[in-house]
Amino acid sequence: MFSTDFSAGLAVLAGLLTVFSVFCFIWAARLANYCRDAVYRVENENVKSLGLRRIAELEASMTELLDSHQALLDSHKKLRSRIGMRELREKRASEAEPTDLQSGDKRTVRLAAKSAGLI
Repeated sequence: MFSTDFSAGLAVLAGLLTVFSVFCFIWAARLANYCRDAVYRVENENVKSLGLRRIAELEASMTELLDSHQALLDSHKKLRSRIGMRELREKRASEAEPTDLQSGDKRTVRLAAKSAGLI
């Protein structure tokens, strides 16, 4: 029933299994190194992403401040324009000579206009 002969097919099978197990061991070792590197990269990228997140927050704040500053400059420009026009109107009003239209004397107004060269 049991023979003492060692068959050649069994030796080939044992050799193939040995080679296969060596390749599986090498593959598992490389996979373990890859996983270890992947974990290291993810941890480092996570640390960097916190810095990037903070930079993004600062950029958003900076953009908001720049928009507010531009709106303030526009508002200041409008107000300066209004003040300038108000001062110009006051200056023109103070420089204009009062006319006698309030008195209702048309002849006096006409004579004044003729003497000024308007008529």
